[in-house]
Amino acid sequence: MKDVSEDVCESARPEVSAEFAVKRSLRLLYEDRSKSVMEEVVTDLTFEELVGTLLLARDAIDELRDLQREHD
Repeated sequence: MKDVSEDVCESARPEVSAEFAVKRSLRLLYEDRSKSVMEEVVTDLTFEELVGTLLLARDAIDELRDLQREHD
């Protein structure tokens, strides 16, 4: 990103849960009708790859929550 450094991005976090942020991002991507899944978000990263990454994150969050429930 041209207007902010990686260090600045890495130091800031939204004040919501990871689960909320991932689910919101997926919902907004699914609702968008202006982009094709094969279009690039940035060079060498398609919307399909971004959605796939968010799905992996959602699965990891779900697995962690399930493990936490097993230990409670």
